[in-house]
Amino acid sequence: MGTTVLVDFETFKRDVLPPLPPDTTSEPLDKEKIQRAQTLVMKGFQAVGDENKKSVSPKEDQIAETVVKAINSLELPEYKASLSRYKADPSDDTKSKVDAGLYPKDCAPPDDRPDWTHCRLYIEFKKGNVAYDPWDDRPTEQPESVRSSRKKVRDQLIAYAQHIFHYQHRTALLSLFIIGEEFRVMWWDRSGVIVSKKMNYYKDPKPLLEFIWHFAQLSDEQQGLDPTATLIKTDDSDFKLMNHLAQPHTLDMDYLEPGTEDIVADTPLARSASNGPSPSSSNEAMPPEAEPESHDDGRVGRDAEGKAPKDEWKKQPVFKYVRHQFRESLAPGWPRYRLEVGPEKRVFLVAKPTFKSSTMFGRATRGYIGVDVQTGGFVFLKDSWRPFYKDVDPEGTYLKLFETDEDSEMDVPTVVCHGDVGSQVAFTAGYEERWRQARKRDLRETLRENHVPSDSAPSGSASKKRAKPDDELDAASQETNAASEPERLRHHIHYRIAVEEVCLPFSEFRTTEQLIRLMSDCIETHYWAYRNHNLLHRDVSAGNVLILPKLVTDDDGTETVEWRGILTDWELAKRVPQEDEDDVARQPERTGTWQFMSVDYIDCNWTRPIVIADELESFLHILIYYAVRFLPNTLPSVTKFVIDYFDTFSVDPTTDKRTSGAAKRTAVRFGVLSTEQRKDIEFLKNTRKQGNPLNKLLTNLLALFAARYTVILHELPATAPEDGNDVQTSPVPNHTITRSRAKVRRAGKPWNTVKREEPRTETALPVYQPWMKDEAKKLDTHDEFLRLFASALDAPATEWLDTNVAGKDQLVNYEPRVVFAAAVDAVSTRTVGQESSRRRSTWI
Repeated sequence: MGTTVLVDFETFKRDVLPPLPPDTTSEPLDKEKIQRAQTLVMKGFQAVGDENKKSVSPKEDQIAETVVKAINSLELPEYKASLSRYKADPSDDTKSKVDAGLYPKDCAPPDDRPDWTHCRLYIEFKKGNVAYDPWDDRPTEQPESVRSSRKKVRDQLIAYAQHIFHYQHRTALLSLFIIGEEFRVMWWDRSGVIVSKKMNYYKDPKPLLEFIWHFAQLSDEQQGLDPTATLIKTDDSDFKLMNHLAQPHTLDMDYLEPGTEDIVADTPLARSASNGPSPSSSNEAMPPEAEPESHDDGRVGRDAEGKAPKDEWKKQPVFKYVRHQFRESLAPGWPRYRLEVGPEKRVFLVAKPTFKSSTMFGRATRGYIGVDVQTGGFVFLKDSWRPFYKDVDPEGTYLKLFETDEDSEMDVPTVVCHGDVGSQVAFTAGYEERWRQARKRDLRETLRENHVPSDSAPSGSASKKRAKPDDELDAASQETNAASEPERLRHHIHYRIAVEEVCLPFSEFRTTEQLIRLMSDCIETHYWAYRNHNLLHRDVSAGNVLILPKLVTDDDGTETVEWRGILTDWELAKRVPQEDEDDVARQPERTGTWQFMSVDYIDCNWTRPIVIADELESFLHILIYYAVRFLPNTLPSVTKFVIDYFDTFSVDPTTDKRTSGAAKRTAVRFGVLSTEQRKDIEFLKNTRKQGNPLNKLLTNLLALFAARYTVILHELPATAPEDGNDVQTSPVPNHTITRSRAKVRRAGKPWNTVKREEPRTETALPVYQPWMKDEAKKLDTHDEFLRLFASALDAPATEWLDTNVAGKDQLVNYEPRVVFAAAVDAVSTRTVGQESSRRRSTWI
């Protein structure tokens, strides 16, 4: 899907560029400054050795130095342009180097490196060659060129914009792209990018210089900075307070379940925040200790009203991993902010996000370990741009709804506060919509003005010319736009939510039993949401299941840590309509995460609503994903399997629609996990012996889906398309207490009140049998799914021996976005003549 709206420069100035604030006192750009800058440009483009001749093809460095000098010759009151071509920001793990930027004068980097925290407008330079221009101004072409060299530059510009949004808290960003002697201006937000058509600044530098002059007079908010986010300076008391709260404390609690403390787990958190020696006695780098500043009233901080004394904050007991993650977020050189959340504008202190979306456009979720200024407690704060459509409720609405349940044991985050951030909506999607409507009006006027030729008039009126009636004009305009315009951009509104629970990633599980139990918890939450509120989650994926360590009290009064599986990110949830209600689509595109969507939902190209069976299949894919990564297995290459199963897709040459890859399709169609060589995959014990209870659970779950897909093909035959790593043995855990407590929690649940029958698994040959309908219908509810998980967890303790994690993440050298993008590019750049050679899924 394209993300660009291409307009001419004058339209950009009129419609996109914010007007000057009413209180602006600066004079318009005078002719003398324009002439001085033009002289610098002409001089900078002179050919080497000949002052009277213009260089035919000046190099990027020559262009960059010339333009930056010209900008600075304007003597902007508060801003300065700085080059940053050869050195990276020390805090930037990606080591990105944008060519130049416009900065507040007191923040302009002096050492030829970018400062992503303070950059107000970035500038990128390319030599004058169409091969380096990401966009195509020709009216007959789509604005986003698919040529590899041009797409590479576009990806580079997107990455720079994303970088600034990552470091800063913004609603939008303006940037400048210089290509040879021409320039483009860009407006970036979470819906897309508005780009101006090229203008020649060498012949006439006035438009470029006036843009810079205008930009420099805009307010911070007009330049795209979020007014609800305040940058914390290093000498601020809150900056020192964050350092203070990052220090380990004697009250910090261990977070592992009893019996798992000695299991070797090679995850980032396990390596650096184990229950072993505290960070204060290790070589771990920490912010310097700093006591919070006190006020005369005995309280501390900026505003004492309604806040707990800050000198007591650190004494609140937390799990060790929570303070560790907060300490990790205080990365050197990374900006810290005060963020306002909810209508009450409650303030939280945050630094580097612990999680960020890997894309510029879309929800752009960032997660932070924050400090609640009102209580001093740690919270998890999520900042995102949620879909903005009628009847689409924010996540906090659903979480608050779940809190009203009295008959369920839903483990969901507890809302501290939440709300849309003012009226901050992504401008580009709304502008594109108005732009489309304007184009339709223009086309309508054109058709009215140009009469239909006589030879195309209906019989009986061949000698007359007539204008088309309005209904024909509308049809014509729709047909024209459908053929020439990209899909519509999505509307997004800025949203923040703070919750009490700071969770662990699902990758931190230590044993097979934990993995199954935690996954069962998440499915149970899904069950209660559907039963009590008629809600489906609609984005069940690996990133939306988490682990919450909790303190529970045993019968003897002893407090013990118990892990619970948490299903999060309910912002795409939707109420399932009753039988007498229509299921109207609230959003114009598919919902969910590709890698974990059900095969059938992808096959239907998202033309039907998500159903329970789709969500249960997503849980199955998540279970497989974490199992192959962390449990001993017979796969020769986990990375290759993950790419084949989760990221590979096939393309139908007749419709150009993507469908699931063969590995994922085979699993649910035939009920078998296998490699490309058709060898079955088995999960092993740490001793490399057989007997892991997960295998039986997967066999039973896959059998249900094999029945479902056999029935689907039987009932809709016309729609069917053609079609060991080294591990170490870990100590045997003692899970008796945890398993017993979990078994008590499972007892009496609705899905356990019916006598359990052995599932039918005779689906090795995908031939339809009448009994398969009954098996497939079991996926219309959660009951059978949860019964199978409960049965697996009831296995004797001896079966769980030596079923710990493999000691390391077996998924190496893997970046899903890169893999998937490469596959998409491979498809999109094929010529028509290659259509017949496209790989297709095969139903055997």
